[in-house]
Amino acid sequence: MVFGADSKASALVLLCWQASISALTCLPIFFVARKTFGDRVALFSGWAWAPFPLGIYWPAERIWPTWLATLLLTLLFLMTLHFERPVGLGAWIGYGLLRGFTVLTEPIVLTVLPIMLGWIGFRLYQQKERWFVPLTVTSLTLVLSVSPWFVRN
Repeated sequence: MVFGADSKASALVLLCWQASISALTCLPIFFVARKTFGDRVALFSGWAWAPFPLGIYWPAERIWPTWLATLLLTLLFLMTLHFERPVGLGAWIGYGLLRGFTVLTEPIVLTVLPIMLGWIGFRLYQQKERWFVPLTVTSLTLVLSVSPWFVRN
């Protein structure tokens, strides 16, 4: 324990870490907006998130995993938009690992992950690309990455 257990220094480091994670969320928001709406909306969206009052106040006020889950979920959404076209199998494994890490961080995000995967499958099917194997690999990677949690419980 570098900063000590239950010390003011460890609380300060943790709250600063949370505020940094909350601020970093503006990057995937920027890229999602750029991909879907264009550069002008992306710039506005990124700058709207960075000084967002609740994004500044709550990470510095409360110690919750919400800010990390928000960052991870926006990263997953960005990856979902990029996976609408064919990518390599390694990228699908990485996508599954990130999905697993996100679920281990905040299990409630598991409710939207099937919708994201369904969207990718639908878009690949529309383009007449292989969709079953990549989605299966991603799903199995997710299950394997969260299985220690299931075994522990």
